[in-house]
Amino acid sequence: MQYKIFFVALLVLISACAQQVTTTTETPVGTLTYTGPENPEWCQAGSEWSFSSSTFNSDAFGKWIIDKYETSGQYAGLCHVVFTSEGPEGEVRLDYWFDEKAENGYIEIVTNNQTIKQEWHKNQ
Repeated sequence: MQYKIFFVALLVLISACAQQVTTTTETPVGTLTYTGPENPEWCQAGSEWSFSSSTFNSDAFGKWIIDKYETSGQYAGLCHVVFTSEGPEGEVRLDYWFDEKAENGYIEIVTNNQTIKQEWHKNQ
């Protein structure tokens, strides 16, 4: 009986991993690509979005990756998303932490060896 339960659990896990999708959308300012689960749960670690844009004199590329759901520390209960971008001004990294409704959150921007922190909260 234990082997059957293990086998069923393994099949569910494998099928969930196999249901990865890639979706590309053209926008007026560039291309947005999503790679991750077909029906992601909120804060699905490993889900990824990328963006590329070409203008008259420059190209820009960016990527958002869901890192994890924070369970402890200052950002407990928030989803951590890392955004990296490379463009004419150089590389930029933004770390976002936000709740499921995006009503409360924090952002840290690291650029040119400087860190900028900001937070937002829904007016109550």
